[in-house]
Amino acid sequence: MTTHGLNIRQRLKDEDDSDPNIHLIQKPTIKRQNKDEIRIFDGRNTPQNISVYGFLLGMVCSGGIMFAILGNSDMPHFGIFLAALTLFHFLEYIATALFNSDKLSLDSYLINHSLHYHAAHAAALVEFLIEYYFFPSWKKFGWINYAGLVLVVMGQACRTIAMFSARHNFSHHIVDYKENDHVLVQHGIYSIMRHPSYFGFYWWALGVQLLLMNPICFLLFVYWLQKFFSERIEYEEHTLHRFFGQEWLDYKAKTEILEYIIQLACIIDKEKENQFHGWRYPEYNYVELKSLGLCCKQLYVVVAPFLWRHKEFILPREDDEKSSNAMIQMATDILSKKALFQQEHYLGEYVRSLSRDLTNGSHYDLNNSKLMAQLVSRLSALKIDFHPKARTKQYGLSYFIEYCSNLNELYLNNCRDTFDDFKSIYRFNPPLTSLTLIECTIKEETLANIVKQLVCLKSLLIQQVLIEPSIATKSSNTHLLDTTQFIHPFHYQNINSTPIPTTIYESLFIKGNLTNLALTDSISYSLLQLITTWSPRLEKLAIVLHELNPIHVKASIESIQQLSQLTTLSLAFRRYYPLSKEYERLPCHVPSSVWTCFAKELSRLKLLYISTTRLLVNQEFIPTLLMVSNNNNNNNIIIHNLALVTEFEQPINEELNEEEIRMIYLKESESISFDIQDWNRRDHLYTFEQAKELGHQCFDESDQVCFIKGFL
Repeated sequence: MTTHGLNIRQRLKDEDDSDPNIHLIQKPTIKRQNKDEIRIFDGRNTPQNISVYGFLLGMVCSGGIMFAILGNSDMPHFGIFLAALTLFHFLEYIATALFNSDKLSLDSYLINHSLHYHAAHAAALVEFLIEYYFFPSWKKFGWINYAGLVLVVMGQACRTIAMFSARHNFSHHIVDYKENDHVLVQHGIYSIMRHPSYFGFYWWALGVQLLLMNPICFLLFVYWLQKFFSERIEYEEHTLHRFFGQEWLDYKAKTEILEYIIQLACIIDKEKENQFHGWRYPEYNYVELKSLGLCCKQLYVVVAPFLWRHKEFILPREDDEKSSNAMIQMATDILSKKALFQQEHYLGEYVRSLSRDLTNGSHYDLNNSKLMAQLVSRLSALKIDFHPKARTKQYGLSYFIEYCSNLNELYLNNCRDTFDDFKSIYRFNPPLTSLTLIECTIKEETLANIVKQLVCLKSLLIQQVLIEPSIATKSSNTHLLDTTQFIHPFHYQNINSTPIPTTIYESLFIKGNLTNLALTDSISYSLLQLITTWSPRLEKLAIVLHELNPIHVKASIESIQQLSQLTTLSLAFRRYYPLSKEYERLPCHVPSSVWTCFAKELSRLKLLYISTTRLLVNQEFIPTLLMVSNNNNNNNIIIHNLALVTEFEQPINEELNEEEIRMIYLKESESISFDIQDWNRRDHLYTFEQAKELGHQCFDESDQVCFIKGFL
């Protein structure tokens, strides 16, 4: 709209000055377009052009499909080409309309992309027609056309998924300024590759040439596309770096193909997958790592970032001292070096998992803990093995908890809470998903506060952990007999340490969501039921049960049967004494039919270990166990002290009360046999002597009949 030089404000002022009674403003003349005039194919962004383009694309696409399916021609791939080409342009417009409606225009079809784009497709069409005219036998539909069709479908799917993943962040043009709602897309297909839309179009275009069987254009397309995308990607990544800075560099490093190749080459399978892993990263030999650093310094600096990402990085030992001729020496020297691939980063920024062995002396600690923690600020997994002797100062653990905000796996061995090292866990609240505590002592209040914040925990391993007194006291030995705390009555112990209270375990397990759980403290059936109720997706479970009441033992076994995803089970019937680290093996007081039912239910088990002084089973148990284990490829089973019920056997149902179940168990106990010859099926049954000859060290002379399958 134009005003033909009319200044409305000045016109009003003049009229007021000349005659205050006149306030009429002349309406400016506006040139309007003739409503009956039709303008299409003029390149303007008008509704007429958009609708006509869409209509014609749909017609050509439909015609191509009909030509390929219904036509009697010997070149159906020409019809598929037309359909693929028009569908490509139509999907480009649809994606823009859905997520970038403010940028929607006629150019969103990408039909008017560039002169080079039109020339490329025109050359492909001309080559196809010429070769079909002179060499029709070359164009017969065959396996090459099918290969091209697969590439076309794959490329189109990849590009469309990329556009739908990026949503409003996707643009057909590289922008030179960052909008407020522009974010770096790292999910979906962008978690696998940085430029999936370019990847999709690249293979779509080459697939089209294979579909048309155009050898000349195929080679030309390879050259053109390589040149075009190499320049475009370089400029785009420069722009993204300018927009997002460190976030872009982190994302770029995650998608490096070189990292994946090195990762595959460095995989070390420490243990079988059905074992418990407190620390699941490969262990690199220190001597080899140091030798690589000293002999091939440049190579070491080049590949170190990739070797350390999500793998164990072993720091130099206590006896390493700086020398004038060593380029790579102490831990902080290594971590503070610049990375050759990305000069903006220190090598420490690439470290994702870090392991430190401090068991060689109680006097030595991480002297540069604070500096080291700052250098590995992106750490996600930390393992520290301390010396078991008491410390005279803090460990420096708090520095890693404070500076490594992404820490989600923590493994501590022989860590004491004398100087409140554990308090940093709930003060800074790292997003822990895995926690392993072995031979540690921790204050009760601190542990209770940590438990309150473990909302993301998936894996928990607690082995011989005690509660440390809030106020440090001198150790004193006394003869104890406290059955409520399961203190062993035959040993002299320090009375200041106590087992973890059941209330803390209850608070921990009620949060649920655990997939791996291993405890050495013996628990009751009520706590086991709490675990199975709140963590129904448990995959690995290792527990010690101290129940003797038959109905409670029955309830415990039935609660384990409810874990439909359980693949690894270690169940020990013992009374564990935490202070002395001694245990007393117990019999399994439950009727034989309960174990037969148990063998039928857990069809997903890959590993089963049961330790007890007596386990009552019937003749049906072994065939059932073997049938289920063979069906699910369970090749690792150990069961201690099987006792065969030879005469009395009564099925268990829900209507039986506690006394009736107890009487059934006692009745069966009167007719048990430990003679392997009494079994109808003796597969994998061994005496103690036979098991010892096989090399199994987990049995003693009290084991009369054992079931052993695998574990060799």
